[in-house]
Amino acid sequence: MTSSPSQRLAWPDVAKGISILGVVLLHITLTVPESKDTWLAAFNVWLDPLRLPLFFLVSGFFAQKVFRFSFAELFTRRLWYFLVPYVVWMLVEQQTKRVEYHWVFGDPVFDFSQMTASLLVGHSMAWFLHSLILFNLFLWCVRKLPGWAALALSFSPILFIAWQAQFTSIAKAIMFLPVFVAAACFRDAISAFASAIEAPFKGEWDYRSFWAYSGMVGAYAIGFFIRRTWDSYAGAVEVTWLLPGTEALVRDDVHILVRMVEQFFEVPVGIAVAVAVSYIPVLSTGLRFIGSHTLPIYLGHPIGLTVLYGYPMALNPREVSLAGQWPLENTWFWLSMCFVYCAIASLVLWALGKVPVVGWTLKPPPIGASRRTTEPPSAGLSLSQKLTETRNATTRK
Repeated sequence: MTSSPSQRLAWPDVAKGISILGVVLLHITLTVPESKDTWLAAFNVWLDPLRLPLFFLVSGFFAQKVFRFSFAELFTRRLWYFLVPYVVWMLVEQQTKRVEYHWVFGDPVFDFSQMTASLLVGHSMAWFLHSLILFNLFLWCVRKLPGWAALALSFSPILFIAWQAQFTSIAKAIMFLPVFVAAACFRDAISAFASAIEAPFKGEWDYRSFWAYSGMVGAYAIGFFIRRTWDSYAGAVEVTWLLPGTEALVRDDVHILVRMVEQFFEVPVGIAVAVAVSYIPVLSTGLRFIGSHTLPIYLGHPIGLTVLYGYPMALNPREVSLAGQWPLENTWFWLSMCFVYCAIASLVLWALGKVPVVGWTLKPPPIGASRRTTEPPSAGLSLSQKLTETRNATTRK
């Protein structure tokens, strides 16, 4: 596991694989009745501070290229590839869900104003693409600032916390933008931390590994203590708020801040887990494959849950419970089937990505500046490195 240009880092793909599986698990346990009382839901609670922070950390880790883009390049070489799948598949996911709501609640089968509003503010299962668009725009805007200043500004969404209940994109930015910006601005430090965590797996151990493991455990303990202390407090919460939007922050508002702090302290453990898993051959291979194909899984699994589970339940309702008769009234049966449905939908979307023209909805064709010929691998190398590359190429010939 090296950082050479010729070899893809293992732990980021493993981290993304863990992240997307955690997201799928979350949505399944939210869909099937009484899933919250299973050990899967308890396991999901443990994954909560690692699941999406890991995804946005890896996204920020590979977003450094934004620093050297013009605005035109930012759009054509970055935002364009988020925008097209977001618009297309967000509308598909929302419309399939509206059909289910029409059958269950009698809602209109199509609502143009609601769809448009959801598209603009990111209120859908594809919200992560909406967030990536905003986060990359933010990163581009702070590209000329020192890393510490960019990170400090990444906490600015807190100023708008009074509206987080109405606009969930604010809550997402509060929780995940700092992780994204930190990963982009301090990539070298994160790489050094991952290398120190990795050292014992390669038979090496030095003071850097000692401090990396010690710091990780200490940070996790702080985050764990903060979250559990918060969860154990059942009383009313009212914090005076001096900025526009409200007179006081209530429990749901403060909960967002608690999660932000918890995740910031606990995400190093997520990196360490990803590094460790990358050394488990079969598991690493599977998670790396999943982590390198997250887009069809993120976009496909909620559609699969709606069409393959939601529609049959809407048309033929059943009482599903942990004590229900096996198979069609039992929670565990439907939990298992929903994992299968998510896999099927993800594979279908992945296959659609291979179809000419249709596949553009997942991987749009290059436009504008992105059509330019890419630089050769040696473009960013020093003169001595270029001479070495040339000599090696000549030798190979």
